[in-house]
Amino acid sequence: MEMELPKITQPIQAEFELPLSKSMANRGLLLAAIFPEITLTGISTAKDSVLLRETLDAYAHGEVHVGAGGTTLRFATAYWATREGSSITLGGTTELNQRPIAPLVDALNALGAEITYANTRAQAPLHIKGHQLQGGSLHLGHVKSSQFVTALMLIAPTMRDGLRLEWDSVVSQPYLVMT
Repeated sequence: MEMELPKITQPIQAEFELPLSKSMANRGLLLAAIFPEITLTGISTAKDSVLLRETLDAYAHGEVHVGAGGTTLRFATAYWATREGSSITLGGTTELNQRPIAPLVDALNALGAEITYANTRAQAPLHIKGHQLQGGSLHLGHVKSSQFVTALMLIAPTMRDGLRLEWDSVVSQPYLVMT
């Protein structure tokens, strides 16, 4: 499957009322962080959504603990990779830090990000230095988590050349449709 996501060239003026769904809220929070002119109402009060909001609002330098949410870590990793001039370390609970993140880090680095691991294993915590990402085309192969693709889709409008994604298969395809 493939998807082309062009760079946004004009300001976005939008207001969304989202259902109290953590999945929808987290996507909206990331887009609102990228595009401040977006207003969100009806945001989920789920712990992951609250932590994602705090992580996206964090100071652009230092360490941020994202709790136990995989979506929070993966979306925040993509977001901070695009924040030019930022230098941040993201990590979470011991269990979260052991969950897969390397496919997203590899994809972001291929697009021009500067992300390294705080330890020798390909796991969080992650050191992220933000840049405007080049974008372009990227083949992801067999994707084990739709969160990796979703994170890339959400930051695609910030990339200099937009983003064209291809993958052979992905777990949880409905979440990509939602995005």
